[in-house]
Amino acid sequence: MLILLFGLNLLFYIRLVPIHWRLPNWTLYVLCNSFFIYYIGTIIYYFLTRVDPVRDYYEHTLAHKGIYSISTMIALLYSCMYVFLLFKAWRRSQDFTNKKRYAILLLGIVLQTLWIYSVLYIFDDIFPTEWNIQYMGIFLDLICIRIAIIRYDFLPAYEKRFKILFDSSPFGIFMVDYKGIIKESNLNGNKLLGFANNEANHTSIINYFIPERRDSYWAFHQSSFVNKRVERNQEGKLLVKSGEQLDIIFDCDFLEVEQEDLMVVIIRDITEQKSAEAQIYYLAYHDILTGLFNRSYFIDSLNKLSAEPIQTATPIYLMLLDLDHFKTINDTFGHPTGDLLLKKIAAVLSSYSEEHDIVTRLGGDEFVILFTSIQRREDLIVIVEHILKDSCISYCSNSKSIHITSSIGISVFPTDGTDPSLLLKKADIALYQSKAQGRNNYHFYISS
Repeated sequence: MLILLFGLNLLFYIRLVPIHWRLPNWTLYVLCNSFFIYYIGTIIYYFLTRVDPVRDYYEHTLAHKGIYSISTMIALLYSCMYVFLLFKAWRRSQDFTNKKRYAILLLGIVLQTLWIYSVLYIFDDIFPTEWNIQYMGIFLDLICIRIAIIRYDFLPAYEKRFKILFDSSPFGIFMVDYKGIIKESNLNGNKLLGFANNEANHTSIINYFIPERRDSYWAFHQSSFVNKRVERNQEGKLLVKSGEQLDIIFDCDFLEVEQEDLMVVIIRDITEQKSAEAQIYYLAYHDILTGLFNRSYFIDSLNKLSAEPIQTATPIYLMLLDLDHFKTINDTFGHPTGDLLLKKIAAVLSSYSEEHDIVTRLGGDEFVILFTSIQRREDLIVIVEHILKDSCISYCSNSKSIHITSSIGISVFPTDGTDPSLLLKKADIALYQSKAQGRNNYHFYISS
């Protein structure tokens, strides 16, 4: 019976140890189990004396008693070492599944040791030695090993596949409870938040969202838990350990682990994608040289304004500006000087625009501003006169000099029309009236 139990337990340990084991090696683990030493000492004693070591303990020589006592003391020593190693592994483990497994194994060896040595040395007068009741302690440890194997080692195939996907996923994956505490996270999840290993575990996932979004995400989190609502492609912003803000997309689903509902949050970092999209958008709607909006954005803005309900009390002024003799600048001083002049004019126009005004370079030396916040015509005239004054620029180089001025034409929405192309055409007519009357002045469109 003793040999059978020894072989059975050895199979348990050989099968258990290679799976996710965190101790130095499986041989040390096996040797540190007290009843293995107990088995070995008992079996050696049996083959040397051909008697049951427990039943005949009091009937044999002092040498026999010494051998048996030494074997049990060594077993106790190894048991203490085994308990220490398991406790150390339990303390160090960041994985809650491994923690539970170590706790069960620790419970098993403690119960076994207490049972065996209590029966042998404390309650030896209560139980007849021929019952060998001390061996029942072995089954306590075997039961705990069995529980640990069934629940935490011999996982079904689908759970093993989930574990592989969890660990190797390129996205951040977090198992979060109802309180928002991260119970488990994968390596890329920790990297995403700026941590190493499993430092994100046991912290609140809410704290990693930007401050202005934390309340709304907390409400979202609780609502999702209550309704078990699966979410896809939710956008958000994270504030990671380094202080950097990341644009993310996250999905949420639910999983029951150890009779506890956990939210599985899968986070993808789209910061680079957002940056690329912003760059594409900028190139599509901005002039590269001046940084102002381009013709495409201007036309889109006019179309949006024309589609809105007309508010006659709030006019929109379209001011078209064209540089006088700009071609001469390019021919005389070269295109780099012409580009510099265009940048200066762009800066002048931007300085007189408000937050909701739209400053645009249509192309070449033509600029346009949509003034959306000016209520009175007189206020616009003051701004236009300042623009004309500030856009007067003189250039001198190699005994050559030229004086640059601007001409301006203005149309009004909706007085002069609501169609974008018509408004631009009427502003252009007013512009040429300014040029025809000596340049360096402005005109409002006047219908003939």
